[in-house]
Amino acid sequence: MTNSTLMREMIFIVCNKKGGAGKSTAANQFIAPFLAENLKSGGKKVKLIEIDDNNNSRAAYAESKLTDSVLIADAGKELEKICLKEFSMAGREYPIIFDIGVGYFEQALETLSNVLLDERVVFIVPAKQSPDDAINSKTTIGKILEYNPLAKIVVICSDAMYDYGQEDDLREEFGILFGKYINTRTNKFMQTIFDDFKIGENFVSIKKSSLFIEAGVTFLTTIYEAGEIGKTIHKGDGVRHPLELEIDVIREKISAELAKEKPSQKTIDGLNSEIEICRTKLVFYKKCAKYSTTHLSPIFRDFAKILDGLFPKA
Repeated sequence: MTNSTLMREMIFIVCNKKGGAGKSTAANQFIAPFLAENLKSGGKKVKLIEIDDNNNSRAAYAESKLTDSVLIADAGKELEKICLKEFSMAGREYPIIFDIGVGYFEQALETLSNVLLDERVVFIVPAKQSPDDAINSKTTIGKILEYNPLAKIVVICSDAMYDYGQEDDLREEFGILFGKYINTRTNKFMQTIFDDFKIGENFVSIKKSSLFIEAGVTFLTTIYEAGEIGKTIHKGDGVRHPLELEIDVIREKISAELAKEKPSQKTIDGLNSEIEICRTKLVFYKKCAKYSTTHLSPIFRDFAKILDGLFPKA
C-alpha cells in the first residue's frame, strides 16, 4: 500500500461539471473515511476545503469527527489565500480534500493551476450512470487534462444496472462504443466511457444505500463512523453498549414514574420516546457496521490498489 507519509501529503480534488453527481458524498463518505482508516493519524484530521455557496456539507456532517472543514464561497482570492497558507506550511502532516461546487469548477481549476501539477494530487470524479452524466464526466476529465495532461484521475460511480430502454439513448450518444456493454455492470460501463482518456481501471463502484441519506440527514455523520460504533455492539464479550445501558436507565425512570400516586403520562411518553431514539440509533449503527464490512472495506482495498498504481515508487 502507498506509504502513510505520502498519503498524509496527498491532495484530493473532488469535482464534476454537473451538479448532483455526488461530490460531497464522495468527499465525506468515501475519501475522508478511507484516509482515516489507512492513516490512523493519532488525532490529526483531514483538511476538507469546500468551495460552494449552496451545498454546505459541514451541516450534513456536523457530527463527523473525520475532517477539519473550511467553507468558502470564492474560488478566486479567498481560495488562493487558503492555498498559500496550506501549501507553504512546512512538514504538513495531513491530506487535503477540495470539494469543488459545480458553479466554481473552472475558476477553481484556474486558481489551483499550479497545485494541479503537483504529483501528489489525485482528482476524484464522481459519476452517476446515465448518458448525461457520462458526457459531463468526460467533459470534466477533458478539462482536467487541459491543466495537467498527466493528471492522476479516479472515477467513483454508483453500483447500478442500466435501466431497460436506455440502449437507444446510449447508442445515440456514444455510437457503437456501448454496443457490447448494454445491461452489464457499472464497472464495464465506466471502463468503456473513460477508455478515451486511458485511465484504465482507475474507478471504484459504490453500492447505493439509503444509509447515505440517513447518515447525512438524520445522524449528521458518516457511515464509516457509525459503522465503527456499530462494531462495538454485541461483540460477544458480555459488555453492553452505552445506548443499551441508557435504555435500562430510562426504563428505571419509567418504573419510578409509574410508582407515583399520580404518574405523569406526558413524562412517561417522553421517556418512551427517548427509548425509541436509542433503539433507532442502535439499529442504524448495526446497519452501518454491516455495510462497512461488506461494502466499504472492499472498496477501500480497491482504492488503495489504485493509489499503489498511481504512485508506484511510493
